[in-house]
Amino acid sequence: PTTALNLSGANTSTVVNAFSGSPESTLRIHNNDLTANNFSSIGFSSRASNAGSFEAAKIAAVNVNHDIGSTAGDLVFLTRNTSGLNEKMRILSTGNVGIGATEAGRKLQVGDNAISNSEGMIRLASRSGTQGSNRVWDIGVPETDADTSGPGYSFVIDDIAAGVGPEFIVKFGSGRVGIG
Repeated sequence: PTTALNLSGANTSTVVNAFSGSPESTLRIHNNDLTANNFSSIGFSSRASNAGSFEAAKIAAVNVNHDIGSTAGDLVFLTRNTSGLNEKMRILSTGNVGIGATEAGRKLQVGDNAISNSEGMIRLASRSGTQGSNRVWDIGVPETDADTSGPGYSFVIDDIAAGVGPEFIVKFGSGRVGIG
């Protein structure tokens, strides 16, 4: 091996979701406690300038239900900013994915109305491989603190290159549609 940890094994099973007690080529992190919402995790840490260390990111398996017949777990991704280590994305046991949302109500939910400063925006971008032409569109519900006079909390589609604000808007509160 040329790395600090090298796992090697053989597994003839073609069923990815099969649980096996055999060692094959699986890295298993096990939490033996039955506390609701406890977790097993992989942490990524680094040395800080004060000679201490800090956890820069973490992937955690949250054990949301330990009961036989209804066991369930979520997969959580956390990253660090100046305020600390915070959840950024969660894949629920139902298969729903939340980005900036801890309880995704649909297959994909971006933003959460229960989290301060949460924004439900998606950026779609593309670039030509030969001409250098590119396009960037934002779509969703922008967060603008308490200001609902413009695009704030409305549903918008915005061509970033146009630079004049959203080209399409369904206005918060009234449901009126604006184009152009």
